[in-house]
Amino acid sequence: MENLKIDASKFIPGIYLNADKGILEIAGNSGAFAVEEYERSSAHWVVALGWVEQYIPNPQPRTTFLCKLRSFDTTTSKYLVEIFKALETIEKPNTVEIFWQLGKDDSDILDYVENVNEMLKNIHITVVE
Repeated sequence: MENLKIDASKFIPGIYLNADKGILEIAGNSGAFAVEEYERSSAHWVVALGWVEQYIPNPQPRTTFLCKLRSFDTTTSKYLVEIFKALETIEKPNTVEIFWQLGKDDSDILDYVENVNEMLKNIHITVVE
């Protein structure tokens, strides 16, 4: 399986998905803050979700998801939940760890993480400051 790398831009986070190492990283800002950016900002999430779905049948023994999003929109939040729920289906003895790095005064993101943790059954997002 090929790794996926999408470089960050103003509205698109950097997405680095490495199947060989079992490391998935998303960093930056994500959102359609202008109408003309909506299609581009959603397209990368479709690609990332597709990659995760292909990774799940043959994951590494340990999969680590590092989220360093500083800001994101509703569309992004929905795709993230889909990715987290997909990762939940990775069967034991394989493990999945999700870490969300927060900056100062990220109370909105902390609320989002707490809400998502309530939805998830088999994995947990750990907040790292």
